[in-house]
Amino acid sequence: MLKAVNALAIVLLLTSLALALTPGSASEGGVSKWVTRWVLNAGSNVWSVSWSPDGEKIAIAAGDIIVLGASGDILWRGGLERDTDLVAWSPDSAKVALVSGDTLYVFGSEGSELWEWRVSDSFDYIKSAEWSPDSSKVAVITSGSEVVVLDSSNGDTVMRTDCGCGLASLSWAQDSRRLAVGYYSPESAGVIAYGVTGGNVLWERTISVPGSPPVLWDIEWGPRDVGVAVATGWGKGEDARGKATVLKTGDGEVMWESPILVRDCHAVAWSPNGLRLATASFSEVAVLGEGGALLWRLNVSGVVTAPPAWSPNSSTLALPVDAEEGFVVKVFSADGELVGISDPLSAWVEDLAWSPGGDGVLVAYGEHVALLSPSGGEGAIGIVVAGDLVVGEGIRFEAINIPDEWGVTEYSWDFGDGTDAVTASPTATHSYSSPGTYTVRVTVAYGDGSSLRAERTVTVTERASTPGTMHSSPANGGGTEETPSPGRGVQGAVVPVILGAAVGAVAASALLLVLRRFRGV
Repeated sequence: MLKAVNALAIVLLLTSLALALTPGSASEGGVSKWVTRWVLNAGSNVWSVSWSPDGEKIAIAAGDIIVLGASGDILWRGGLERDTDLVAWSPDSAKVALVSGDTLYVFGSEGSELWEWRVSDSFDYIKSAEWSPDSSKVAVITSGSEVVVLDSSNGDTVMRTDCGCGLASLSWAQDSRRLAVGYYSPESAGVIAYGVTGGNVLWERTISVPGSPPVLWDIEWGPRDVGVAVATGWGKGEDARGKATVLKTGDGEVMWESPILVRDCHAVAWSPNGLRLATASFSEVAVLGEGGALLWRLNVSGVVTAPPAWSPNSSTLALPVDAEEGFVVKVFSADGELVGISDPLSAWVEDLAWSPGGDGVLVAYGEHVALLSPSGGEGAIGIVVAGDLVVGEGIRFEAINIPDEWGVTEYSWDFGDGTDAVTASPTATHSYSSPGTYTVRVTVAYGDGSSLRAERTVTVTERASTPGTMHSSPANGGGTEETPSPGRGVQGAVVPVILGAAVGAVAASALLLVLRRFRGV
């Protein structure tokens, strides 16, 4: 499930808060390393990622819509040749929707464009969009204060209304018949619930805040009608604060409110089982239980770069952070224990999404999208190089930490100089005829049709250094002269880089937080 929040980006002075590990806060226990299984360089900034609920395809919004297989191979592109913002699969995995400025595009799962819808006023744009849980409709809100519900089969208008106020976020009820929309004005902020069939207002609730100006950032209708969660903020600069409010789905009455957060409350995320609510500001995350009880709170030394995301089974929460370690994704248990952390990524994380099976997390950062998952405890997959890296000398390559329980059938090698080889074992020997830097790739094929890929670079010179030197490169190694760190792939082209894994499972700078606006339920 991809969580939708509003389109606004806000300039933030980076804070220097230390990581708080006090009673009632997130804590560190047994922490696993989350390694990069594969990376794709999209050739332009990636703003949004979405995994189809059936687990077979991945869609990304970059300079076009790009659809990948679960192992990172490109299946098709939309051919739009324009910047895109948001992408989401329909809950039935049959369609994928894309927002690009003032236009909503809907494609079939195999790449055919089914229909498009454009905002009527040329000065407006689409701020947020969301599939209905039954996949029959798509709801959008515009910068011109319109709420529009479209038939997902042909783009015909099902409902259209103008609330006459600024709109921030929207969220469907699970029955696909009710829709909540968050609004704000200079004086107030609140939520309107609509009955979609008749377009009638079911209820409206103003959210009271201690200060001004009030801002509503995000809303989410909880599973099983546990409540409509609302993220609001008030104040400016260092004095900004925020909170989450949970409303009754039947009449909009306030059920409970969260503790006051440092900075605005920019995102709310219900766990899929509806038992916990995560709230996030720029520098703080709080997880609440029944009745708003504070279960744990985390202050970060840096910035929360995108909304947190719950795993499909509600057991863990993934959080992208610009922290002391760099741009990383941290994974916490539902009780606040730090259980996983990624290697540093090369850029600010714009978006993330769990795999439907819950065994990996997609992240969009810079021009890249990557799949992260736990290392498994025995080291990361990779390629080890042995021998003198000189012209004319045999260099031995070995694929390491390769799972073999699925039955490896062959190893296909690409040595980066136009030469290929297929071996039955994880080793291959090759010599280069000229000096240079070469990218070596190995694809491991399994009997069930799945595959795993790994990649590294080697620099071959005319003259040997120390004979017999071992150059090791596990996944996401420390980034030696010959081992690129994640994100140092080929620029300006759509190619997989760094590592690959078995099949199965707007603009921002370091001072901008961009919140996702498109959710597939």
